[in-house]
Amino acid sequence: MPFPSRISIAEHYLTARETEIVWYCANGLTTEAIAEKLFISTDTVKRHKDNIRERFNLHGYNCLHEFALHRKGELAKYINADSLYRLP
Repeated sequence: MPFPSRISIAEHYLTARETEIVWYCANGLTTEAIAEKLFISTDTVKRHKDNIRERFNLHGYNCLHEFALHRKGELAKYINADSLYRLP
């Protein structure tokens, strides 16, 4: 299954990149580790995280991690184990 350009979660949309970032948050990766994995800067990861928090009305940094953990099952169907999106 190709990776979708946007996925719907809780009546909001995440871009493919935001989905990757939420997935990695759910799996405990730090901002620095996500940046390294996705070949982007830590500032870009932080910006994506801020956008996600704003869209889903999440307050505080731990809220994004909790959100990601609770949505891990929904995200898993979009993360192909044979693709570049898997964990190291």
